Amino acid sequence: MNALVGAWVFVAVIYHGELMPKPNPNLNITFEFNADQTNRLYYDRTGDVGFCERKATYSYADNVLTQKNTWINPENQPSCDTDPDMKLNSESVTKAVVNEQQMYLDLPLGDETLTYIWQKK
Repeated sequence: MNALVGAWVFVAVIYHGELMPKPNPNLNITFEFNADQTNRLYYDRTGDVGFCERKATYSYADNVLTQKNTWINPENQPSCDTDPDMKLNSESVTKAVVNEQQMYLDLPLGDETLTYIWQKK
């Protein structure tokens, strides 16, 4: 069974080796992985109007998550255009370590890496 399958909620980050809470407590991000090798990324901010949503195909092997965006929600708020992960046909390769209840995704932050921690729903 694919360890990614299911819904994941963003809960914390690791920066410079330190566990920290989400940078913005109002930021709600959900990542849903399906057994058919598709996924959905959705985020919004509590108290704000609008959201960002996209769908992609993915593969996961040897702690590497590879994705290619296949659909961008036409109702996305305009600021979604600044997010590289909200562009049609965008591809990404990310280190992803998964255990039963948590997922760790390494995302670039300039010349550094920020590790997003996700909790399985």
